[in-house]
Amino acid sequence: MNHSSDLKRIGDIFTVAIGGTPSRKRPEFWDSKKEGSNIWLSIRDISQNKGLRIVDSLEYISNEGVKSSNVKAIPKNTALMTFKLTIGKTVVSDTDLYTNEAIAAFLPKPGIEADPYYLATILPTLSYETDQAVKGATLNKAKIEDTFISLPEISVQKRIAQILSSVDDSINFTQSTLDESKNLKKSLMRQLFTRGIGHTKFKQAEIGEIPEKWEVVELSQVAKVIDSLHKTPRFVKDGIAMVRVSDIKPGNLKLDETLKVSEEDYSYFTTNYIPKKNDIVLSRVGSYGISSFVNNDEKFCMGQNTVVISPKINNRFLFYFLNSEIVWSKIEKEVSGTGYKSLSLSSIKKLKIILPVKDEQEKIAEILESIDNQIEINKKLKVEQEQLKNGLMQDLLTGKVAV
Repeated sequence: MNHSSDLKRIGDIFTVAIGGTPSRKRPEFWDSKKEGSNIWLSIRDISQNKGLRIVDSLEYISNEGVKSSNVKAIPKNTALMTFKLTIGKTVVSDTDLYTNEAIAAFLPKPGIEADPYYLATILPTLSYETDQAVKGATLNKAKIEDTFISLPEISVQKRIAQILSSVDDSINFTQSTLDESKNLKKSLMRQLFTRGIGHTKFKQAEIGEIPEKWEVVELSQVAKVIDSLHKTPRFVKDGIAMVRVSDIKPGNLKLDETLKVSEEDYSYFTTNYIPKKNDIVLSRVGSYGISSFVNNDEKFCMGQNTVVISPKINNRFLFYFLNSEIVWSKIEKEVSGTGYKSLSLSSIKKLKIILPVKDEQEKIAEILESIDNQIEINKKLKVEQEQLKNGLMQDLLTGKVAV
């Protein structure tokens, strides 16, 4: 059975109910102590929700707020979707509630059978005609109603929802594991870069309290800092990767999506220095202070407003420290400019770096790298799970796989 033949216009089979926001100037419209039961959902509530079922909100409104605004009562077990700025985040209401004007509720019209979990799964995948607003893409009620949706018989909807829900559970579990690993890494970085490993005596330094045996030095004392050459490059279709500010992101440097330059330009941009494996690249302007680690031997050169850092100490240790809150708090004080902020070469060279002994640098780097490896494994797993879900969804909705 080909379920794609069941396409129906949303406005013909659902009442699309849009919420509202009571006046913020009227405190009596808001139930700040949550003494009543008027749950009022915003995009933030849906974005922060785990899973499909939503049970509560950060803010409640009063009975007076309900009467004096254009909010609409949304019954339990209704599919809800964000459609302004953040488009396509979906949940299913666990109880009767109200929403703001950026959330659409899908209420089946008489005679229409629609499983809310099926809807919550399928709604984000539909082809909506969006408008481009100043702050991002946005939809409106009319465009939602004019979008077509596949609505097979209710038993098929439920089975599809159950299958995809099990995949969603796996994706959510992987995401939770990812979040825990990232939080653990952040906590460990804070601990390792201030208390070290096995120290009992500490001293006050200009970056805070550190182990007594550690030194604090300037970056230029433990690494060569090379500025990029300031010339507008000529990009070519096939050539050598050029790393620009936009290519520098936390983690290992990725060259697969960079723009390319000719051999001639590559030679010019590597006159000062040829970047190599185990170097660190850092951005100076715009997204300033972000660094990537060079973990392969592929040839590349550096674009304007970037620097290469060639460490004389453990390279991974220095990379992790440059991404720590300690360094970031200093960087924020060093940037200049009102709109397009920048980090000067001299201020980068003067960044304060902690200096444990070589063995401790290695141990700290190994600990953090092991967590990074686990994070990468789970990132790849999540991508595979999402690809599985997309393939399954296509097969299930077209009837290629029977349910």
